[in-house]
Amino acid sequence: MLTILLFQFPPRHVAEGDWLMLHGTMGHNGFGAMMGQISGWSVKYNVSLCTGESQPIVGDINGDGLPEIVFNCYGSSSVYAIRGTTGGILWTSSVSGGSWGAPAAADIIPTIPGLEVVVCNASNTRLLRGTDGSVIWTSFAGCGTRSGGPAVVVDGSDTLVLVNDDGTLYALRASTGSVVWSAPTGGTTLIGIAKSPAVGDLDGDGDYEVVVAGSNTVYAYDVNTGSLQWSTSVSNRYYTRTPATLVDITGDCVDEVIVSSDNGNIYALNGSDGSTIWVRNISGQMACGPITSADVNGDSLNDVVVGHLRSCNCGTPGGVTVIDGSSGSVIWTRSFTGPNMTHGGGRVISDFDSDGQLEIAVVPYWDAHMCFGDGIFRMYDASSGTLEWSASGIVGEGSAFADVDGDGCSEIMVLPSAGRSLFIVVDNDAVSGCGIYPYNDTCGTLGRGGDLGSQERNGPDYLYTTVSGERGGILISTNVRARVRIYSPDGRLEVVKELMPGETFIPVRRGSHIVKLNDRTFSVVVR
Repeated sequence: MLTILLFQFPPRHVAEGDWLMLHGTMGHNGFGAMMGQISGWSVKYNVSLCTGESQPIVGDINGDGLPEIVFNCYGSSSVYAIRGTTGGILWTSSVSGGSWGAPAAADIIPTIPGLEVVVCNASNTRLLRGTDGSVIWTSFAGCGTRSGGPAVVVDGSDTLVLVNDDGTLYALRASTGSVVWSAPTGGTTLIGIAKSPAVGDLDGDGDYEVVVAGSNTVYAYDVNTGSLQWSTSVSNRYYTRTPATLVDITGDCVDEVIVSSDNGNIYALNGSDGSTIWVRNISGQMACGPITSADVNGDSLNDVVVGHLRSCNCGTPGGVTVIDGSSGSVIWTRSFTGPNMTHGGGRVISDFDSDGQLEIAVVPYWDAHMCFGDGIFRMYDASSGTLEWSASGIVGEGSAFADVDGDGCSEIMVLPSAGRSLFIVVDNDAVSGCGIYPYNDTCGTLGRGGDLGSQERNGPDYLYTTVSGERGGILISTNVRARVRIYSPDGRLEVVKELMPGETFIPVRRGSHIVKLNDRTFSVVVR
């Protein structure tokens, strides 16, 4: 049983039910912090539009206050935005040549309503208006057909990064599409091509690094300059459909790098220098989607969830394995007939049924080269590996977990694999006001909304607190003694400080931050 040690809150972008990039965040961790009410397979709606090859994203892209779902269609060479409440089409835009990569969304140009959507293919990358799908700019730098390498928008900056089939990592200016810098990824063949880059702070200096894994090497670059921070060999053959995942597994509030290789090895690398923390071998090839991470065993440290698939001669069963993040030891493993493999991420983790414990949703994949899947969707208890429920006849390519209809509860989305034409949303017994999962994270607590703190609700009228993002930092004004905690949007604690009454300026890096002052929470942007 999972023990909840601390009642703390998730980052803003997942607390509000968003899933704006591949596997949820810049670091691809696949964790959904908003709870659901899903205790079985109950389809909210199907949408017969196209075949998939990736993972959907969810967010209010048109600024109407309700979520939309955006996904690429490989077969029809289009990107669709549908209304999360009904599944009706908001807009569609052509992506010439198709795309295997998930889109990304962010408020890149504040003067344009809603969010902007990034889509890319082998020949170019496009920035689309979230309101109508029209093209804002097109860049020659594409993310490839084989890379499955969707662009990652770097939080709080005018930068997006992507990987091309030519073995190049590109950093583009997000507002214009111009190339800021480029760097090698180590591979140009199908086996060697790097996948979607992952972005996080690997050394605790407040600046982001970008990590790519191509051929047999993992590279970490400075996201601002493109300078190489370190490179590490992980295997004699890297299985490049699995991008790196960045997550803190040591409790030092700095990300480590988790990657897998074609020979079944899972590597945990020190984010500051690329040195190996542990290696764990899992029988069979690693599944295509990103590695998932969350605290499964209740020790306040993130653990690692990986999928493995049947070999091409059907000799090795597919399955899912959970690895202790601190030691690399196996917590539990389950095998089954069909492969557990998707390009966009077929293993997501959250409290899907609001029972106070995490579950892992495993989406089956269908592929003739992998002897076909068994078509069974499985929901596992994350701490024990107990199968809670399953559903047959499901064929998925990628999955996501987010609030698609704005009712305060998350749903599971399944994008079909190539050859199938259904988009499925699972929404079982959903009710409004379902709440936020009290995720156990010793590196940060993030609240939701800007409600008055208890001191302000119950105190005299003259109590006040204001928080504003200024150039170079955050200005806090209060006439009460307060304890402030400042977090990055992905949950990393940046500053802890005791404040006396008056004004205090706290220097922080550019970008979005969450400020928790006593029991009140503010979202601010520092330019």
